[in-house]
Amino acid sequence: MRKFNIIDGSKRAAQPCAVLTYDEACDLFRIDISRDIDLEEMPFEFSLMVENGSYSMEDKQSRRWVESRVIPSSRQNLGQVLKAHDMDFYDPFQLLVDHEGRCVQDNFYIREITESADSAECGAGDIVDSCHSVNIGAMLRRARKNAGISQQELAKRAGVQQSLISRLENNKFNPTVNLLADVAAALNKKLKIDIV
Repeated sequence: MRKFNIIDGSKRAAQPCAVLTYDEACDLFRIDISRDIDLEEMPFEFSLMVENGSYSMEDKQSRRWVESRVIPSSRQNLGQVLKAHDMDFYDPFQLLVDHEGRCVQDNFYIREITESADSAECGAGDIVDSCHSVNIGAMLRRARKNAGISQQELAKRAGVQQSLISRLENNKFNPTVNLLADVAAALNKKLKIDIV
């Protein structure tokens, strides 16, 4: 499960108006709207739900909100978009995360909720594997981009196929510790494992 605060970017120090939850295993979305936020401080769709007495949006409604914030699969230049994001296939969730849920319709964006223990343990030279709330794919992508190398180059250095690196970065593959150690070494990083 991955959770994201939904925040109004037009207001300084705005409180989250809702929490978006994504269950990767089941490919299900859920939005839980805050009861402490005024209707004017949330997306229009959320205010309609609250006016009807509902503070939760199940998958179908949540997915509609998510899809309104990502590039559709029918886009004419989809191949160029995927290439720009180092993606081998269309993954609306990954596009949502990459763009922080931002779109031209409003000023709302998403920020992933992480446990403070994870960030406190993560040093600049570490790739962290933890038993809770760590997005290995995003960490790997960030480390690779910071190193200024392509997926193809990283794959070559780690002795694996480029498609495997793509699957790792898009959280479509459950890696072994040995594989993560090889990829970390290819990036001149250390693999740190915290068991909690």
